[in-house]
Amino acid sequence: MPPGDQKHVLPRITVVVCLFLAACGRDVREVRLADVNLSDMTLVQQLGRELGPEDRTAFATYVAVHGGSDRNCGHGPGARYGPKPETIGDAILFMRTTSPVRS
Repeated sequence: MPPGDQKHVLPRITVVVCLFLAACGRDVREVRLADVNLSDMTLVQQLGRELGPEDRTAFATYVAVHGGSDRNCGHGPGARYGPKPETIGDAILFMRTTSPVRS
């Protein structure tokens, strides 16, 4: 494999793993945020499709606001509002209860 193609392997593997877990009946809300590349919008959309409309909106808002440290000057949600969400379900709950940006 050429060196330039190696950077695309991990996102593809991540997508395959997430799709496999979804196919096994695992609740997407249980997926750990640490295991998801929130900068990969294809993956975020695939995960969002497994959520109901209200949960999908809350998750998309979380990703837009807190998805990368460069978006919030290195301060994750825990820096201001308590513990950082660990799962997609935690992120959804976080957006509904503690964040000033509501979905």
